[in-house]
Amino acid sequence: MALNLEAQIGKAFGHVKLPYPADWPRVRVSQEHELQPWKNFGNRGSVLVEEAFLLYALVRMTKPKFVLDCGTWMGMSAAWMAEALRDNGFGRIVTVEHHDAAVTVATMFFEQTGYNEILLVHKKLEDYVPSEPVDFLMLDTETADRLKQFEQLKPHLADTCWVVFHDAGAIPGLKELGYPHLWFKTVRETAVFHVKR
Repeated sequence: MALNLEAQIGKAFGHVKLPYPADWPRVRVSQEHELQPWKNFGNRGSVLVEEAFLLYALVRMTKPKFVLDCGTWMGMSAAWMAEALRDNGFGRIVTVEHHDAAVTVATMFFEQTGYNEILLVHKKLEDYVPSEPVDFLMLDTETADRLKQFEQLKPHLADTCWVVFHDAGAIPGLKELGYPHLWFKTVRETAVFHVKR
C-alpha cells in the first residue's frame, strides 16, 4: 500500500494555524514546492518532509540524552526530534532562536501540537552555553555562521556526537571538517557528521 504523505502530514499538522510574519525573508522555493506546499509542511523555510523523517530516524537510532537544535524557525525540526525522543522514552531538547517573530510562531506551534516539553531559548546562539554535553546537534542558522558556531559548540559536545548541518550545500568548507559524514542531496542538502573526541 502506498503511503500518501500529503494525507499523513495533513492529519498530523492540518489543525495548526500559524502566521508567516511579514518581516521574515521570503524563501525561494522551486515551482514544484509551490505547487505542493505540504512538502515543507506548508511553510517556506521549514525542513522538507523527507528531512524531517531523516531527523526523526537519526534521533531514534542514535538515542541521544540531550539534543540541541540551533535555529528554531517555525519549530518543525524540533518537533520531529522531540517526537523521536518521546518514542525513545528518554532525552530532552533545547532549541535556540534569536528572531522575535520566529520565537512567537514556534511557541504557538509547540502549544498547538502539544510539544510543551521542548525548551525554547530566546537568544543569539553565541550567547548560549549548553548546561550538559550535547549528544545530537542540529545546525540550521544563517549558513555563513554555521562553521563558526560549530567550533563554538565543539567543547560542549559529548565524547560521541551526531551533528546535522541543514542547507549543507551553501556552507563552504564543510566537507573539509575531516569527520566521517553522509551527504544527502535534498533540495537544500543535509549533511550528517559523526564527531568523536
